[in-house]
Amino acid sequence: MVAIQTIDLTRSVGSPLRRPDKSDIIRAVPLAAGALGITSVLANRLFSGIEPALLAASSQSRADVVAIFLSAVLCLTGLQWLSLKPKAPKMVELEGELVNYFREEMPPAAVQDLEAAWSAVSWATKAKFMVVFKDEKCVMHVGCMLPGHIAGTAVPGPICLEAQRKGTGNFLANLALFPGRAEFYTYLPRNSQSVIVQPCGERGVVVIGSGTQRAFTVLDQAWISAWNDKLEVALENSA
Repeated sequence: MVAIQTIDLTRSVGSPLRRPDKSDIIRAVPLAAGALGITSVLANRLFSGIEPALLAASSQSRADVVAIFLSAVLCLTGLQWLSLKPKAPKMVELEGELVNYFREEMPPAAVQDLEAAWSAVSWATKAKFMVVFKDEKCVMHVGCMLPGHIAGTAVPGPICLEAQRKGTGNFLANLALFPGRAEFYTYLPRNSQSVIVQPCGERGVVVIGSGTQRAFTVLDQAWISAWNDKLEVALENSA
């Protein structure tokens, strides 16, 4: 059963699991601390009745000089941190065909579980495609696929089989740098940027990917893993 439908692969999806990025606030902490230190020293000299001029013989003056120097160092550190912006992950529009494939032998209940898993994962993360294998056969391929690929003919490669055998997942954050990427290019868009491979019981494995490098955070991976447990039950019940 193969159906081609319109799926918006370029939509911006917000994850309910993601927290706001606070990196800018953290980088501004030294600047704020330095400014507060300088202000405190000046306010102390202004309102405490101490001689405004700095006297070398005065221990208070020497302490103020040290405090101002350290505060200035903090300010410069804060400005430097703020000028350092992390490079945004590379994001591309996948060059592929839209697909919504489920193997004909799959029971309706199992298909519903697979559809629910894809809806949840694609809504909560930057996932653009999802492929499910059972007994080394493709039982589901939704989202995007390699142009000209015949839906349902994909087979798991060494990376997928190794994950299934060991029972441990694998996150390829930058697929272009990974030597084993060729196995995914037989059925996925050639410009796919990142892929997650998750074992699904002893008989299945799931491949989820995106057009963005480092697309999946730790929380995204936990979200995918939680749905993967449901997929395992669905695949086992599909016999």
